[in-house]
Amino acid sequence: MLNKDRRRFPLLGFGVLGFVLGVVLVGVLASPKVIAVEPGKNTTEVPSTAPIRILFNRPMDSQSVLSHLKIQPELLGQVIWQGNEISFSPEEPWPSGETVTIKLRAGARSDRFLPLLIGATWSFQVGEPRVVYLWPANEQADLYIHSIAEDGKPQHLTETTAGVLDYNLSANGVQIVYAAVRDDRGNDLRLYNLLSGEDRLILGCEPGVRCKAPSLSPDGIWLAYERESLSTGVGGVAVTARSRVWVVPVNGEAEPIPMGPEEHITGNPGWSPTGWLTYYDTSLQAIALVDLAGNQQISPFNYLPSNLGVAGTWSPDGLYMVYPEIVFPDEAPDDFEHTDGRVEGEPLFYSHLYRVEAILGLIEDISPGEELMVEDASPVYSPDGNWIAFTRRYLDPSRWTPGRQIWLMCADGSEARPLTDDTTKLHTSLAWSLDSKRLVFMRRSASDFSQPAEIVWLDISEPQLRPIVEGGFLPRWIP
Repeated sequence: MLNKDRRRFPLLGFGVLGFVLGVVLVGVLASPKVIAVEPGKNTTEVPSTAPIRILFNRPMDSQSVLSHLKIQPELLGQVIWQGNEISFSPEEPWPSGETVTIKLRAGARSDRFLPLLIGATWSFQVGEPRVVYLWPANEQADLYIHSIAEDGKPQHLTETTAGVLDYNLSANGVQIVYAAVRDDRGNDLRLYNLLSGEDRLILGCEPGVRCKAPSLSPDGIWLAYERESLSTGVGGVAVTARSRVWVVPVNGEAEPIPMGPEEHITGNPGWSPTGWLTYYDTSLQAIALVDLAGNQQISPFNYLPSNLGVAGTWSPDGLYMVYPEIVFPDEAPDDFEHTDGRVEGEPLFYSHLYRVEAILGLIEDISPGEELMVEDASPVYSPDGNWIAFTRRYLDPSRWTPGRQIWLMCADGSEARPLTDDTTKLHTSLAWSLDSKRLVFMRRSASDFSQPAEIVWLDISEPQLRPIVEGGFLPRWIP
């Protein structure tokens, strides 16, 4: 009898041990784990606006994660949960050249109260400001990145088979959306992630259709673009038949949606800082505003009148848009004579900058100075909202020049001053750095267009021109 009891106890002990081990194993397998982070471990040249993302294998308790998470340096920011992913976007940029360290301690709980058994620690290095651009201008162009450091060298970003038409940066500066031409003469809209190096297709456009002017919404959900239908012109050259603005979800989970009435010609899509879609309706000669998030409708909620139809610039708070408008006065000033080869009887014009309140539609002329006959164009708000950079050319005979110069003024039009004084050069494609201290732009000969354009930058506090590359175009800052 005693021997039977002794045999029963070991068997019972092994059963209990097996049960306990099974429970532990199930707990380990069911416990939450970190499966991906962005920026990745030891990543360098990270944009200063980059959000931190942590992806778990299962839903988490948000407060528990935040209480176990520490980021150095400490910055205020916005936390967003989406599925199993948490993201932190800093209100202020990460310090350039610094190392950011993230530590997630063990113990953070899932939504089922299971703890994170193994913590995670990693770091990345914030890059210095860089410039992205297309090069070369006279051949099939690709995207390049160039540091503004004295010893900086160009980095070849994309290697397409038939070139890049154009591109745009995301609002946080960590993604580039671009239109790449295919060998069959169709083209693709693609998204390049500067943090991971991932380059993926968003939308393919068939031959006979050209998709261009891609623009990402500030929240990264929508891609707006201009779709041109092409026809065969003289000599078999493809020419634009009509254009229309479309939007498509970046995740590819829905079909593209056309914007505005089918019979209208629309183009030049963009986004306000508040997330409104903007585009120009040629048929109405107005800039349309559409709130996709607010009403899920394609009909504009407001129109801003614009005869010129070129892109404007939004104030960082999204309350105002500033854009150039062309005006044909009834009579020219008494001392104004026809110059620059203009024929007697042709209408004279000038171009001023107008600021419009987006909701109420109140319009104000903010071109600085008392001069009427100027050609002001290409306005760009600084990210801090304090300045507007623009280009100016005088139209009166005594001061007329072939080139357009870069000017700077306060957001209300006061304290205007020129930043460049080379009257033989055209200055275009102005773009601000994130700290509102630098401008990058293109300049080229105003009289000999066979000369290649040059990408240049300057510090607005001491406007010494610093060349970056010859033959490049469409420069933008990577923060």
